Parts: sequence; structure tokens; C-alpha cells
Amino acid sequence: QEQQQQHQQQKQQQQGEPPSCMIDEDLGALRLHDGLSAEQVYEAVAKHGERARVAMARNRHRDAELGQLVERVRRTLRLRRLLRDERVAVHHFQTACRELLEQKDALAHVLEGSSVRITFTNRVAPDSSFIDIAYNFRL
Repeated sequence: QEQQQQHQQQKQQQQGEPPSCMIDEDLGALRLHDGLSAEQVYEAVAKHGERARVAMARNRHRDAELGQLVERVRRTLRLRRLLRDERVAVHHFQTACRELLEQKDALAHVLEGSSVRITFTNRVAPDSSFIDIAYNFRL
């Protein structure tokens, strides 16, 4: 049944029609097309609500793990803040955090007390508020 629905959504997209219902796996949300009747909304929730709930739970777990990693890096290197540039993919951010932990002996005395942002380049932010570190940095 799920395969039939995916096939129907693909067919609608090919015909230029927006799908009436989609699961946003990244958000764990059920996306519904504007203009659906209340009955169609209830049907969509009944059919796909559990899948959206599972995706949301998976994402909450991933976010919690990411938060723990960030806190571990922040405490280990004694950073004021550790942030991710929103354009950097989460998996690249995680890789950079692990690399920061691996290089803690070389970096701790340099970064202590700083605000660090994982981004695309190595530099000090123009307003000196952050030390930007490229997500793919190597020492």
C-alpha cells in the first residue's frame, strides 16, 4: 500500500500536480497539500501519522546525541560556545566535532574560552565574535 502511494505521488509530480501528503523525514512531519478537506486530512494522518511519529522520534534521538557531542567538545576544549553554520550539513559538523576531540591536546590551549563556529573556512569572524573552523579541517 505504501509503495502504491509513493507511485501515486510520483505520478502526480510527473503530471505537475503536487502530492497531497508527504512525510518530511528530516523534520518528522507530515506535509499536507493546501486545500485538502478535513476528511482527507484525517485519512492522511491515519495512514501516515505513525511513520511521521517514528521519524520525529528518530530525529529527537539524533538531536540529543548531537547535543551531547557538542557539550563534550565544549567542555573538553573549554569553549564558551560551539555552533554550526546552518549551511554545514549535520554529518559534516559531527565529523568536525570528532576531529576537534581527537586534536584536543593541540587545540585546547589555543581555543580555550573562545566561541567556535564550524563553517566552510578557517578564519576569525570579522567582528571577532567567533573563530571559524572549516568542517573539513586537518592539523
